[in-house]
Amino acid sequence: MRAIRKNIWNYFFVLTSLGKTCILSQRRMSYCRGTKPMITKRTSKINRLDISISRRINELTGNPRVDRFMYLASRSGEGPAYAAVSLLMFAIAPGPGASIIMAGLTALALQLTVQNSIKYLVRRKRPSHVISGIRENITPHGIYSFPSGHAGGACMVAGIVSYFLPVLAVPFFGWAVLISLSRIYNGVHYASDVLLGMCLGFITGGAGIWVTVTLDFTRRFLTYCGL
Repeated sequence: MRAIRKNIWNYFFVLTSLGKTCILSQRRMSYCRGTKPMITKRTSKINRLDISISRRINELTGNPRVDRFMYLASRSGEGPAYAAVSLLMFAIAPGPGASIIMAGLTALALQLTVQNSIKYLVRRKRPSHVISGIRENITPHGIYSFPSGHAGGACMVAGIVSYFLPVLAVPFFGWAVLISLSRIYNGVHYASDVLLGMCLGFITGGAGIWVTVTLDFTRRFLTYCGL
């Protein structure tokens, strides 16, 4: 457990550092004066590439049908959809369904803790609030964008479902990628927000699976439900 806590802390530190690197040139922090020119130059390149990718994807908006589809894709990555899917799987296959629910709840607790902590520390504003020309097609939750909670949640769920029900791996991972892209398309996240959100989702999903399997949560949950 000590090694696991250490690894989670190291991962948290890396995510926070990368978030600050991506927005360094936008904030024009004064401490850049003491940084080596090569490092500053690389940071600027990463930031410009991040903005360029995000802008190009957002520029694809304008088709009402596609806009509506991407809007619904984003909304499908929220709490009610996850709850409905979990309950449906539990009703169809109680064993794997129970494992998915227990691993999901465990991973969700970790996901929200780390995600919100990073958002508070980095405080990166959403692209539509900083960059002119970015069109926001959906109302975001909060003003900070790094990392993407929707991308993280979708990848977390896809990883957990794929572990306990491998037959559903392809559709769930496809759905996770669609949600992640929709966040950039809808103008509420940078590409780097989504990339790091996806990484966080896979890590927390793996942690949820490990805890559920190691502590035998599924058997305890089924016994509690009388199944």
